[in-house]
Amino acid sequence: MLIRKAVITTASLFKGIISVRLLMKLTGKNVIFPFYHSVSDSYPAHIHHLYHPKTTKQFNSDLDFLLKHYCPMDINEVISFRDSSKKRSKPGFFLSFDDGLKEFYEIIAPVLLKKGIPAACFLNSGFVDNKDLFYRYKASLLCDYFLKEKKEYDISKVKDWVKNHQNNRPEKILLSLPYQKKEDIDTLASLVGLDFKSYLAVQKPYMTSEQIMELSRQGFYFGAHSIDHPMYESISSSEQIRQTELSLRWQSENLDQKYSLFAFPFSDTGVKSAFYKHFEKVDLIFGTAGLKHTAVKNHIQRIPMESTDYSGENIIKAEYLYYVLKSLVGKNNFSGYD
Repeated sequence: MLIRKAVITTASLFKGIISVRLLMKLTGKNVIFPFYHSVSDSYPAHIHHLYHPKTTKQFNSDLDFLLKHYCPMDINEVISFRDSSKKRSKPGFFLSFDDGLKEFYEIIAPVLLKKGIPAACFLNSGFVDNKDLFYRYKASLLCDYFLKEKKEYDISKVKDWVKNHQNNRPEKILLSLPYQKKEDIDTLASLVGLDFKSYLAVQKPYMTSEQIMELSRQGFYFGAHSIDHPMYESISSSEQIRQTELSLRWQSENLDQKYSLFAFPFSDTGVKSAFYKHFEKVDLIFGTAGLKHTAVKNHIQRIPMESTDYSGENIIKAEYLYYVLKSLVGKNNFSGYD
């Protein structure tokens, strides 16, 4: 991660010198898969302490860069790319967005429709219609509470909670809690009187089924993203399969789509080859490892576009440079199939 950030910094210094065309030639990669979660001119409390989404201005700038150097691809073209052993004649990109947040409906989709850019959005079936909230978003809300709010709560109980986690800063504990301890977040929320159900009802951070179906009719594609967003490396193989199958089922039962799509929540690191064998009939499975070769036909890696404060141009050029550096030591292949 530190090396990748250093490469992004380097790319920003020389972005006017290094051309995309040259980078494509050096790597042989002229198709890319950038992905985002949200776009917002403010930092919603449930996101604020996790990452900073691109502003609408930054997002539009990213899109203009992509359109200058690549042709937008629709899902049919991605399937053709998957099935072809030949290099695509024209550089292409396929955009996707994770988590099914309301900003996809309110901000992102209108921009993409205006610019004529197809895209896919990956949904956690347990969060559609604001039924529940991702545990990391809950953690961010609590961090916001402790850093901003001046409300009364039982300090002794909070101290006991902190003591049980061997740390003296609730916000630091919250952001380090794994999926397996997500109930601890609910416990702390109840201690300080923070009501996640009320937040879901008022703020509605996720899209509704009606909004999803409307966007589907407009040509956007939707895929599965697990039930409640666990780190797949940290759950059992059987739970990986359950999470994936049930979220894919929601997609097939609620949307009239030709292809089945799945994107790993967080990362595909640590997922064994048996998983890909089990889901070999899923049309496309997306990871988050950047520009890399994959050995499984339906497995495609995407480029995270929100991991730094740099522009999309810097991030994409850095991915190419990072790919070149990795090629020198034979590290261009995704190695998560063991």
